[in-house]
Amino acid sequence: MLISETDVPKLSVGQQPELTIDAIGNTTFDSHIARIDPEATIVQDVTYYKAILHLARYDDRMRPGMSVDVDFIVSQQHDVVTVPLRFVRADDTGNFVYVRNADDATFDKRYIELGSEGDSGNVHIRSGLQDGEEIFAIYDKDTTK
Repeated sequence: MLISETDVPKLSVGQQPELTIDAIGNTTFDSHIARIDPEATIVQDVTYYKAILHLARYDDRMRPGMSVDVDFIVSQQHDVVTVPLRFVRADDTGNFVYVRNADDATFDKRYIELGSEGDSGNVHIRSGLQDGEEIFAIYDKDTTK
């Protein structure tokens, strides 16, 4: 498989991605990275590195040339506050969300510190927001350009 140059520093030999083969359906296959070539491969002016993955088990339904989705876990965090990234806004001071006040009728702008982003569209909130607080997407004409 080809791995983009921006992803290569996050990966290492022995790491265990999950594979999903589109034609087989909702079955995932465990694997590990056996090798990452040290030399780049250029495809249409984009830099990639070839990697060889070894499957933990073979399935008779697999065929050469089938499309494969490979998911690498490069960071895992537990018991953290996350919010949909689409709710996060930014201004000259920093990143913020709108938090519902106790009166349930108004919202305050609350500045937050962002952590890592996940594939699901959520972002980890390092500080500024507590678990259970309600946030809302409030759009105004000045911030949606």
